Amino acid sequence: MDPNAKPGPSKNFKGNGHRENKLLDDHPELPQYIQKLINEHVRQKDIPAALKREYKIETKLRSVERIIKECNLSTTRRSGLDAVQKTTAILTVTEDDVLGRWGGRRVKEKLGLQGVHISRPEITQILKTVDPQANDKRRPDAKTVHQSGLYCSGPDEEWCFDGHEKIFEAMGIGIYGGIDKFSRRELLLAAMRSVRRKEIPPALYLKLVKMRRGVPLQTTTDMGSETGVLAALQTSLRQAALPELSVEELPAHRSVKSVYNITRERNWRPLWEKELANVKYQYETGKIEAGYHPQDPIHQEIAIFVWGNAVQRRLDEHQREFETHHIRRQKKSLLPTGGRPKDFYEDPQTWGGQKQLIPVDMALVDKLIAEHTPADLFQFTSNAEMEALCRDLYAALEKPEISSRNAWPVFTAMVNLLPTQ
Repeated sequence: MDPNAKPGPSKNFKGNGHRENKLLDDHPELPQYIQKLINEHVRQKDIPAALKREYKIETKLRSVERIIKECNLSTTRRSGLDAVQKTTAILTVTEDDVLGRWGGRRVKEKLGLQGVHISRPEITQILKTVDPQANDKRRPDAKTVHQSGLYCSGPDEEWCFDGHEKIFEAMGIGIYGGIDKFSRRELLLAAMRSVRRKEIPPALYLKLVKMRRGVPLQTTTDMGSETGVLAALQTSLRQAALPELSVEELPAHRSVKSVYNITRERNWRPLWEKELANVKYQYETGKIEAGYHPQDPIHQEIAIFVWGNAVQRRLDEHQREFETHHIRRQKKSLLPTGGRPKDFYEDPQTWGGQKQLIPVDMALVDKLIAEHTPADLFQFTSNAEMEALCRDLYAALEKPEISSRNAWPVFTAMVNLLPTQ
């Protein structure tokens, strides 16, 4: 089965009485919607509620089941793939997992978003065949400070921010991110030249406020002078929009030790181990073949330009994939479990929460963004001249999409376009 093919009724589709026929007459796009929800890991029993919530279509589970069957939609049981095609799909998606850190569940979720559905036992068996030591590479051995007890009343009650520097030391790139505590949804992940630059926390906080069109009840960051402006902005915006909520009663911002910024810290670990460690490995092992000279300042600038974009692409993919990742049910957890971060965030009532976003004056936010976002903040190169050079070289290559797979070839091609001296 072609995972990119648009689903539709089979020639023999008869429906149940006339219910499914009428549904498809009224909503001919319904099979595509159902396939999209399947690809996003919505459980079959939850598809009717998702159709009502996202597309305003009323239907029953039995009708969904019949449409899946009669329209030949791709599912784990009806993948339409033979053994060779399944193996090829798995090996293709795991090309980015050069360290063998992904388990069957992660691979299944990545394939599902591409419209390819293979059972987890089949994936696990193929992974074991390809790499018998894969399980040892994924051994969780880090100590945790906090096991349970986190509580939050709903999405946008608390946003947690922090920077991540493990990849920074090797590549000159850092990560800064914001996450929603209730849903554990990644709200923003940005690759930066340095996460220690004092303008980064307030600029990214304001960028997120503009994206969400509001502020949370509270923000949390690690302790550090660079987060002071973020705290001041959050406090002033919340007070202006919700003056009746006293900052003495509920502070608009908290600064805590890194190990107690729990929601943010917990999500750094899988991001590093499953994604960024692979990127770092590809970076380190490709230097020599790419002709990279670390002492050449031009090479340094082009490399960080190319690899910064490669890291950002991996972050964007992770953010999209984690939205549909099922968080296993945990009886002791006070936060919602047994569903997807996307559902926890967009439909909190179903999970015992309430939306807490506080709308703010967007004209004021735009003004603050202009004041607190330097023009060079999101560029990877060190100055305007080098930024212009890298952009011109990249444009001369017709701007190929950059990933960790092709970053060094793109670097080499850009260097080859430099004028000879």
